Amino acid sequence: MVTSKRKPPAPRTYRVLRLVGWNIICIVFVLILGEIALRLAGIEYALYPTKIQFGGPNPVALHSQYSVDRHLLWVPNGYSAKVAAWKGRQPTIVFLGDSCTDWGKYPEFLASIMRGRSTKRDFTYVKVGVVGWSSYQGLRQLERDVVPMRPRAVTIYYGWNDHWTNYGLEDKIIGEIYRKHPPLLLEWSSRIRMVGFVNQIIFNVRYPISKQHSKGFGARLAFRFFRQPSPYDPNCSGQ
Repeated sequence: MVTSKRKPPAPRTYRVLRLVGWNIICIVFVLILGEIALRLAGIEYALYPTKIQFGGPNPVALHSQYSVDRHLLWVPNGYSAKVAAWKGRQPTIVFLGDSCTDWGKYPEFLASIMRGRSTKRDFTYVKVGVVGWSSYQGLRQLERDVVPMRPRAVTIYYGWNDHWTNYGLEDKIIGEIYRKHPPLLLEWSSRIRMVGFVNQIIFNVRYPISKQHSKGFGARLAFRFFRQPSPYDPNCSGQ
């Protein structure tokens, strides 16, 4: 009579590890399928403009020629080195603004006029305008980067981008998110669709106003931003 030998049961630790391993494989498989589905459907959620009503920069240029900044949202590549080089050097004028300043020639035109006159002090200037910026970004730039330069004067040229339709979160809300969340998470939100999808759900619950903005309503800066008192004008009531 032949008797079959049964395999001894696998150790409990092995069974647990195998179960965990299969669960991980299944989760990764589902995430990959979800990523593919979101890409095929064209669904994305990035914390930078993926659609702009007017002007620039376009999303492709924003992703390749600009860097994420936790306070200013985006800056041109090389911006940090430029600001660091002028810290404490007391330039005569710092020109702040959006594309009108960044692409405009009035800073160079003014510099040529000033240098043509006989002055006791050399005329120096820095142009720190950035395409697509709003007044919110300009205020943050003034506080963080321009004040430490200790300029004698500044010019401010914003407003064009404040009222354009915001297809996403309001600039001020994006700034709050940048300061409160790890930079890597924000980078993954724009590169990995599943991360962006989860972020969209979380942010829509936490910031209900974004539901309205995501449909293309509202401006990049709400009126309540302009009603806040200015820390640089003691006579401003903010009303």
